[in-house]
Amino acid sequence: MAFSSHSSSCRRAPIGVVLSTAAAACIGAGAFAQSQVLVWGRADSGQTTPGSRTLLGCRLAAAGFDHTIVLRNDGSVAAWGLNMSGQTTVPSNLGTVVRIAGGGKHSMALTAAGKVLVWGNNQYGQTSVPTEALSEIRAISAGGYHSLALTKNGCVIAWGDNSNGAANVPADCSSGIVAIAGGDQHSLALTTGGKVLAWGNPAGGATAVPTAALSGVKKISASGGSSYALKQDGTIVAWGRGVEGQLSVPAAYQNSYLSVGAGYRHSLAITASNPWTNDPRNLLPSFTNYGFDLGTFEQWSIRHDRTPWS
Repeated sequence: MAFSSHSSSCRRAPIGVVLSTAAAACIGAGAFAQSQVLVWGRADSGQTTPGSRTLLGCRLAAAGFDHTIVLRNDGSVAAWGLNMSGQTTVPSNLGTVVRIAGGGKHSMALTAAGKVLVWGNNQYGQTSVPTEALSEIRAISAGGYHSLALTKNGCVIAWGDNSNGAANVPADCSSGIVAIAGGDQHSLALTTGGKVLAWGNPAGGATAVPTAALSGVKKISASGGSSYALKQDGTIVAWGRGVEGQLSVPAAYQNSYLSVGAGYRHSLAITASNPWTNDPRNLLPSFTNYGFDLGTFEQWSIRHDRTPWS
């Protein structure tokens, strides 16, 4: 039986010490003034239909199992799709938001003040934000039914469904962590030394970090029962569930990958190489801040000029 848990061994940063907030940094609104949001894929819950919402000038998009969340330039949040648990009912008291994340049936937001807010399904306590995550937070990530937060001094906090240990943060995640990622029933963390740490449901090997991901990693992603690590040399290491082919990273572009994203049963990556030389939508080597977010059955992407790519 699943149960709620909250795990953290974080130490507060000393007063007066300036800490890096690069992991939660937001790009200037001007760069996104005309950007639009596009979403495609499964649409049975309205997750691909924004409706009358104004989506020009959006800077970030995130996808849950059956819902979609968008962060606008002004720091406000919009959401649509399945709302049986209130996951698209955005609270009115969010303030200025700088980061968003979509879980199975819950949504997360990180404010400019470093506070985490969560709404939606709370069956396992995933929306019950612990005191440690109410300030000094630099990054967030949502798992299937658990939530993760990273403090400014590099400590991981987790809460929600811990039936498979996904919210049971290891002791070596109390400091020196620079990135986090929540899968369906497992979690990942990246150390300052480029090492991937994993915990939670070991089914399919999602938490069995391969030797290649124990050093030289700069980005991580997790979803379903799969885990991904992007290395400094532009290669992607993938492990865990792969019966649908989501671990079959195209070898032709190894050493040129810029980003990787995990969907529930599929994966996406951005490469500096140009596989579509005759396509006007192609990706250019002179890149800055590519990114995307994958949901269970839908996906998002933005191209080099920071407009969505369909």
